[in-house]
Amino acid sequence: MQAAAELDAPLINCRPGGKSDDEASFVQAMDELKRWRHGAALWRHALRQGARGAGRL
Repeated sequence: MQAAAELDAPLINCRPGGKSDDEASFVQAMDELKRWRHGAALWRHALRQGARGAGRL
């Protein structure tokens, strides 16, 4: 995720995992993807703030 944020990648393909026809497994996988999305957003924000501070944006 850090590398994708540094590259300003608009999309990352990933497989959420889990078991077929298992609701609990699906919920767990979606929660993990949400955490990854949140982490990527934090990295993107930090990188943009750093670029602004350096006068690049």
